[in-house]
Amino acid sequence: MRDGQSAAIVVLQALNDDIPEEKCFYEFQLTGVSDGGVWRESSSTANITVVASDFPYGRFAFSQEQLRVSEEVQKVNLTIIRSGGSFGSVRLWCEAASGTAEAGVDFIPPPGQLLFEARETVKSVHIEILDDSLPEGPEEFSLVITEVELLGRGYDFTIQENGLQVDQPPEIGDISIVRIIIMKNDNAEGIIEFDPRYTAFEVEEDVGMIMIPVVRLHGTYGRVTADVISQSSSAVPNGVDYVLHGSSVTFQHGQSLSFINVSIIDDNESEFEEPIEILLIGATGGAVLGRHLVCRITIAKSDSPFGVVRFLNQSKISIPNPNSTMILPLMLERTGGLLGEIQSVILINYLVGIKQLLKSFEVHKNA
Repeated sequence: MRDGQSAAIVVLQALNDDIPEEKCFYEFQLTGVSDGGVWRESSSTANITVVASDFPYGRFAFSQEQLRVSEEVQKVNLTIIRSGGSFGSVRLWCEAASGTAEAGVDFIPPPGQLLFEARETVKSVHIEILDDSLPEGPEEFSLVITEVELLGRGYDFTIQENGLQVDQPPEIGDISIVRIIIMKNDNAEGIIEFDPRYTAFEVEEDVGMIMIPVVRLHGTYGRVTADVISQSSSAVPNGVDYVLHGSSVTFQHGQSLSFINVSIIDDNESEFEEPIEILLIGATGGAVLGRHLVCRITIAKSDSPFGVVRFLNQSKISIPNPNSTMILPLMLERTGGLLGEIQSVILINYLVGIKQLLKSFEVHKNA
């Protein structure tokens, strides 16, 4: 101090670093004065507190924001990292939040508390995934860090008037929520096949349009399709004998029943039975084909392929009772189809003879 100076300032500079540190106490002491000066011993010491810095008790966060698992994995390990410092023991609370996946149905929630001992920086949380046989699309739930607490006594977390906080409490880090996605499983997109009740049937040529039911078994997740073709040994497609509408059948998300439309062409041609096969040959969107992949349609014979036989003569012919053999020509006509060889059976009723027999019976009765 200079002559006449009554006060002086001593500057102590705290060095800023990234090292997590608990609060520290320092003592600044006057140890001597030059000749002629004296000091008051009761005021020769100054106590200095450097507050805690850089999270000495840690910041707690998950190692990742999202995790995808299969249902068959059965157990999931989630890592919680303690960054910053690792002084003291810290208790952590976490909570499972159901989304489309339900606790107790799709997974077993972990214990609600976790203890980090001093100098412990990594912990794992174990979650059990429940494997079932239900077809399911992606389901999700979350695990949330809700609270952290420093264990022990003598900590002061109050904020002083100068804005300083003597002890810095542990904190929840940036990734406090992890989203767990259980991927689709057990044929979630479904199994596509014809309805077994409609794999074979017969229709008349004038039926018009047929709607063939196609079912989606088990899962109904997402939009899927199945390719469709037709084949026949005698029926001609593309508007001659029939029309297959479209080359695929589509199922929207959640849809379990769809239809394939086939139009039967009604013409005047005489035709025998004509078989048609509608086939499912491939699936897209994750779906698979089932067992019933062929639908057999039989168009019944139409327009009298063997023909219609009728007399060309008058429907009623009267002739006198001849005294000798008389030949009466009767002309038959075969119209419509002329396929194959046919035989006609002609039944002749002797109406006159029957009338005479009845009359003779009546005379005998009266006698």
